[in-house]
Amino acid sequence: MGIRGVVIRNTLLYLSLALPLLWAMLVWRPTLGEFSPLLPNLPAKMASMELNPLLLTLLTSSSTFYAGSLIGAIFEGRAKELLVGSLYAVSFTLLLSLPLIYTSSSEAVKSLGLYILIAFITLIAHNVASTLLRLRGLTALRPLLASAAIYVEGLVTSRIIGVALRDVPPQLPPNLSTLIYMASTASALITLPSALRGSRRKTLASIGEVSSKYHIIIPSSILIALYFGYYRENLSALIPGLSPLSPYLEWMTITAIAALIYRGARRSVEISAIDRVGDWAKHIQEVSTYRGERLSELTSAMEDFIAEGRKERLILLLSLLLNDEGLSEGEIEHILSPLIEYRDSQRPLLYVRGRGESLERRDLERRSRVLDEVVDRITGLSRPIRMGR
Repeated sequence: MGIRGVVIRNTLLYLSLALPLLWAMLVWRPTLGEFSPLLPNLPAKMASMELNPLLLTLLTSSSTFYAGSLIGAIFEGRAKELLVGSLYAVSFTLLLSLPLIYTSSSEAVKSLGLYILIAFITLIAHNVASTLLRLRGLTALRPLLASAAIYVEGLVTSRIIGVALRDVPPQLPPNLSTLIYMASTASALITLPSALRGSRRKTLASIGEVSSKYHIIIPSSILIALYFGYYRENLSALIPGLSPLSPYLEWMTITAIAALIYRGARRSVEISAIDRVGDWAKHIQEVSTYRGERLSELTSAMEDFIAEGRKERLILLLSLLLNDEGLSEGEIEHILSPLIEYRDSQRPLLYVRGRGESLERRDLERRSRVLDEVVDRITGLSRPIRMGR
C-alpha cells in the first residue's frame, strides 16, 4: 500500500472515531446516569456526572495517535521513529492520566493522575533528549540525563505512593514513600559517574562501567533502603539470635553485590579491549599478506565503496598498492585525496518518503565520479599500474 493509501485509511479510521466523539460532546452531552441500565450498581450521586471530560480525553488521545500515524506514513529519517514513538507514548499517557485529573472530584485522585502524567512525560522527555544527544554525537551527556531521570522518577513514584497508600498495609513500611525517594536519590548519585565510560584511563573507564549497571544499581538501592529502613529491625525482633550476626551478613551481601557489579564492568572493559586488539591484529594480517597477491580484492573494495560508501578498505588497498610502486606518502595522499575527502550527502533528520532514494542515487553518481578520478590519476602515472577495476 502506497503513502496515499495509508494516509486515507488512517484518516478514515480516525474520523470514524473523532466525529462521533465530537457529536457526543457538542450535541448529545451525555451524563453517566444515561448508562444506568449498563451500570446497575451506579451510586445516585454519580448519575449527574458529565462525560464530556472523558470524551475529550479520548478525542485528544486519538488525535495524538493519528498524528503519529501520519508522520510514520509520510516521512523518513532518523527523527521519524523518535517523533512517532513519542506521539504514541503521549497518546497512551493522556488516555491514562487525564480521566483521573478531570473526571474525579477527589483531590487525591486528581493528584494521582497528575503524578502519573509527570512520570510518563519524564520518560518521554528522557528518551527524546537521549536520542537527540546520540544523533549529535554528545554521548557523554546521556548518562547525566539518565541520572536526572532516575531522580525525577523516584521523586514522582514516592509522591504516587504517598497519595495511593495513605493507609499503608502493616506488611509494608509506614515510611515507604520516603525510602523510595532515598533509594532513587542514591541510585542517581551512584550512576552519575557512568559518564566516565568512554575515558581512555582504565581506572576511570572501570568506574564508569560500574556506574552504568542501572539494572543492578536501582533494584539494589531499593532493597537496601527497605532493609535498613524497616525490615532489619523487624527481623531482629522476629529472630533475636540473628541480631549479633546481622552486621557481618549485611556487609557480606553488600560486598557480594559490589563484586558482582565490578566483575561485570571489568569484563565489559576487557572484552572491549580484546575486540580492539583483535581488529588491529586483523588489520595487520591484511597488511602483511597483501603484498604481491590478489589485486582482485580491489574490485570488491571498489564495488563496496560505490554501493555502500565504505571507503576505508579501498583506501588501505590503494595505499599499499602505490607504496609497493615506490611512491612517497605525500604522492599517495595527493593521488587519493578525492577519495579521502569524499563524504556522503548529509541526510536530514526528517524528510518525505522517496527523497532518500534520490539522495542515494545522487551519492552513487558522486562515488563513481570520485573513483574514476582516482583511477585516472593512478593510471596516468609515468609507471603504469594495473588496477582491479
